[in-house]
Formats: sequence, C-alpha cells, structure tokens
Amino acid sequence: MIKRSFNNPAVANVLSILALFCSLGLGGAWAMSRDSVGPGQIRDGAVRSQEVRNGSLTGQDVDTASLRLQEQIVMEGDTGVCDPEDATFIHCAGTTTYLPVPAKVAIQANGIVRPNSGAVAPYELSCQLEADHVALGSTLRILSLEGSGDYEGFGDSHITDQMPAGSHTFDLTCSDSDHDARISIADISVIAIRAG
Repeated sequence: MIKRSFNNPAVANVLSILALFCSLGLGGAWAMSRDSVGPGQIRDGAVRSQEVRNGSLTGQDVDTASLRLQEQIVMEGDTGVCDPEDATFIHCAGTTTYLPVPAKVAIQANGIVRPNSGAVAPYELSCQLEADHVALGSTLRILSLEGSGDYEGFGDSHITDQMPAGSHTFDLTCSDSDHDARISIADISVIAIRAG
C-alpha cells in the first residue's frame, strides 16, 4: 500500500487550493448587485472621463456650472418687415436675449429690399444694427442698381465688445429718406459666445 504524506503537499494540491480561493474571491465580486455602488462608496475625483461609458450621462446628470467650456453659446432670432418713410431709423427686426454670463455677441442680419409702388431703380435705404438701442459700427447703405429687378438682397454683421450678463435687445433698424423702398423680409440672429 502507498502511503501519502500530508506534510509535503503536491504542487497540484497547492494549485487547486489557490484556484479555489481565486474563484471564490472573484465570484464574490460578480455577486455584487447592479446598483450596489453609490455616492458613499466613491471618493471625489475618483471617476474620470475615460471610466464613464460614452452616452451614459445626460444634461440632467451634469452641473453645468462645474463645466469649463471653451464656448457657451446662446442663440436667438427674429423675422420682420418695415417700410421706413423718412430719415428716421425704425425697427425692422429684433430679438431680446438673456446672457447668463458676460459675453461677446455676434449679430447677423439679412433681408430683401423691394421698391414701393411706382418707384423705379435706383433706390436707396440705410440700415444699422443696434445693441440695447445703440447703433453698432457703420450704417449699411443698400443701393439698388438701375435695371436690377424688383428686389435686392442685403446682409450685415457685427461682433460686440463683451456685454454684461443679463437681458439685451438686438435690432435691425432702417431709414429711407425718399420713401421709395421697403424691407419685405428682414431676419436677425444673435449668437453669444463666452471665451473660456
């Protein structure tokens, strides 16, 4: 009869016991419930971007005040019409925008000028962009060319200096000393951009 000694365990026995403990240890980790880790178990700063699955966080999950954005954009727009009767600038299109933080604002306006009944080319209007009822930049002269047709398109843009947080109005205003043309369509858009 062969006698086995337990004082010198075989390598196979040692490896099998080691494998048993490893499988029990890993099995315990797999046995954790899906939602068993919460805020109490995670230290501040312990979870980094690369450890979060893409698309798993939504806007509700993020405190936007904690973000260091290169650009924060607020956009607004409006469409209007106007028929200026004299050299006084009147409102053609405008919008009011709330800036949550100080920002520069890019303003873009465009539209179509049509002659009034009985008017013939050339005709001329003047338009300007305004921020909080103050003219920005220079006045845009819209001049039709003789024989150019029944409408002229125009566009103008301006970037403001940094404006304080709060509510601001942005307008396209136009004048027509001869009252020979009107703005049949005017669009204005503003985009506020905050540098990071």
